[in-house]
Amino acid sequence: MSRSRSMEPPGRARLTFYSEPIIVDPASISTAALARGAPGCPMRFVWRGKEYRVAKILDVSRQLRAHDSPETYVRSHSFRVVTECGYEMILRCDRQVRGNPWRMFAAGKLPGAASDRDKAAADREEAPR
Repeated sequence: MSRSRSMEPPGRARLTFYSEPIIVDPASISTAALARGAPGCPMRFVWRGKEYRVAKILDVSRQLRAHDSPETYVRSHSFRVVTECGYEMILRCDRQVRGNPWRMFAAGKLPGAASDRDKAAADREEAPR
């Protein structure tokens, strides 16, 4: 009997591919990365109508595209993050997109993280009567 295995290491979320636009809060982006010619990781953004806040940046990477010359061109920048509400997400900034270059590349709930329903139930229990 075969079992499906997650490609993610233990303790990491099983990510689902989305590649959907996100709305980034420009005030939440560090200007230090911009000074180096790269986008900074947005620490606050809206996806599917819900605001997310980044609690931790796990990894930063860039995807290269080779030209006919020995030089390489950076096609996109990716940020693997954990949000305050318990999601692991990959945010991607594509340099070739006109308009909004930011995308939710992939996302998944971290193992053991409380769901939105669990949080709402806990809030109701803690509310004064």
